[in-house]
Amino acid sequence: MPPRENEFWYAFDNLIIPKCDAIFKFSKDGESKGADAEEKLAKKLGLIIYKNFDDIPHINEMKSYTDEFFITNKTIPTNNPQKRLDEKY
Repeated sequence: MPPRENEFWYAFDNLIIPKCDAIFKFSKDGESKGADAEEKLAKKLGLIIYKNFDDIPHINEMKSYTDEFFITNKTIPTNNPQKRLDEKY
């Protein structure tokens, strides 16, 4: 995606954040006006705001589930991008 002006992202945030259950804030308070505005909007909407991966419930179980799902369905490429998991080596 090409670089965009801040105004584009502010408008995008106002459309997408209300559709979320939670957000993850990477920056510290005061480091990013945009991130602070996203957090303020999320709080206003009553969303969960995570600031630490360890606070996200079941994140390790979710990773395990998604990894197994993709491997079972053979959609993750191997080290060789030309081969799929169901192909012989």
